[in-house]
Amino acid sequence: MISGLGGAGLGAGGALWVQRAKRRDDAVAATIAAQRAEGAAAAAADRIRAEAAAAARKAEQELVLETVATARVAARVWWTSAQGMLAGIAAGREVDVEQYRAESRAELREFTEALYRLAGRDAADRSVDGRYQRAFADLLTASSQHIIDAAHRHARQPLTNEETAVLLREAEEAHSAIAAYLLERTGSITGRQVGVVFAYPARRGP
Repeated sequence: MISGLGGAGLGAGGALWVQRAKRRDDAVAATIAAQRAEGAAAAAADRIRAEAAAAARKAEQELVLETVATARVAARVWWTSAQGMLAGIAAGREVDVEQYRAESRAELREFTEALYRLAGRDAADRSVDGRYQRAFADLLTASSQHIIDAAHRHARQPLTNEETAVLLREAEEAHSAIAAYLLERTGSITGRQVGVVFAYPARRGP
């Protein structure tokens, strides 16, 4: 009888030990599962943040490239207008100064606005020196004014080939510097450097 009671006690104690062990195992398993879930959630959150940051960088780059393209087009249109005006002066034709003034102002406004949009986005980028912001706009503005002044003089007395050549060289150098910089800016974003090749008319005179 005592032996039976002892066996029953051992049996009950063993069952209790097994239950406690199972509870410990379940608790450990639950803790491990929770840690794994937390780790997976953290990894997913990191991945989402990284993807969002990459998407934001891509969107910003696309916006900058679009702004650079706007500045390039405006500068190219300005250069074409300057060429046309100077060609008319060189040929001794009557030129429409006010039309040129209006066109150059519109082109300069679009170009300058694009430069300031770029400057605003580059403010936090220490690798961008911002040298194009005001200096390049000033180059085009000064060249345009010189052409307008020359056109007024041309109305009174035709300009010499040398005078026209000086104006053409000034406009060419302004456009060349701007176009080269904007292509360089594009390459810094895309990682693909573009060769800078511009065709300019043959110069006459000095």
